[in-house]
Amino acid sequence: MERQNNNARIFMKSPPRASAKPAAPVVPDDKKMFLPVEAFDPMLDVEDPFKIIEQFKDPATGLTIAYSKWNYPNGEAELRKCIVESYIKEKDLYEIIWTHNTSIKKRVSRFNLIFDREDRDIYERRMAEAHKMREHAEILMK
Repeated sequence: MERQNNNARIFMKSPPRASAKPAAPVVPDDKKMFLPVEAFDPMLDVEDPFKIIEQFKDPATGLTIAYSKWNYPNGEAELRKCIVESYIKEKDLYEIIWTHNTSIKKRVSRFNLIFDREDRDIYERRMAEAHKMREHAEILMK
């Protein structure tokens, strides 16, 4: 019994051992940082949104046709055809109307909009570059 008490006293007086690797701080889910991929769009400050709407306008119809992500309640999504109605400068968003349901309007970033007359390969490379840049930023933040 005396020996156990001595061990307890020695343990309590011992300085804490340094861990080989400091523990990573626990960040609650509501405090985790989210880096929107749109912020890493390499064309973010290069394009003029008003000129783009005109550039991709169909000369036959006068409409600017594009595709944007349509989200289903189950979490799945697909690109659906839409008409780009305008650009809202104060919000830095495009206003679109879905062609399959013209009663629904949506505001989307340029990153979530691919114009019908836009070069798909260039668009895909642009998206890949933005994702790559975001991943790099996230690594630097760790």
